[in-house]
Amino acid sequence: MRLVPHRRAWKALFARERRRVLSAIGKWVAEIHHVGSTAIPGIPAKPIIDIDTFVRSRADAARVARALTRLGYHYRGEGPRRGMWLAVRGPEWRRTVHFHIISARMRGWYASLLFRDYLLAHRGCAREYGKFKTRLAKRYPDNRGAYTNGKTAFVRAVLRKASRRWPARAFAARYRP
Repeated sequence: MRLVPHRRAWKALFARERRRVLSAIGKWVAEIHHVGSTAIPGIPAKPIIDIDTFVRSRADAARVARALTRLGYHYRGEGPRRGMWLAVRGPEWRRTVHFHIISARMRGWYASLLFRDYLLAHRGCAREYGKFKTRLAKRYPDNRGAYTNGKTAFVRAVLRKASRRWPARAFAARYRP
């Protein structure tokens, strides 16, 4: 697992990619969000921009996936959670973007936004997360699944704290597609 120090350029890379895809998928999505560690200044990350967009239906997810494919993305299909699809940009060894298409009907559809916003508002927690990720990356340098699974308890603990600060309905209403 390769983590790199935070790069200020990630924000601009997201903005450029957002503009590029919005013209192709804007009629099916309301928002496109920069999420994941590249969206949180000061913490290390895999140098892959994570993007979330929310759709109202499976049909809209399929339309978005087709449009992203025309823009050079590789559509990976529905993930382990029903209502969440993935398209990626770049070859496996030099991936640049993970584009998550998420059904607004899926329970907890806004979790990545809640996690991001909590870490942006709580810099100490963000630093702690960065250190935790670094330890996991050293422990599992060649096992991405173990690295990702290792983060689960930390992420869930942060989501519980964030949910107490921002009740789900109020938070979700800010981002409702």
